[in-house]
Amino acid sequence: MIAVSILFIIARGIEFGDLKTQKWLTSILTGFFSSILLTQPIK
Repeated sequence: MIAVSILFIIARGIEFGDLKTQKWLTSILTGFFSSILLTQPIK
């Protein structure tokens, strides 16, 4: 799922510009890793 999201972001990044793409990618990766490190151990 994350790999597909990253590929989509890279493909759309050409249209959006570098700064917006970096913010989007950072947001998705932050959510992914916080889910793994914080939410999953609590369950």
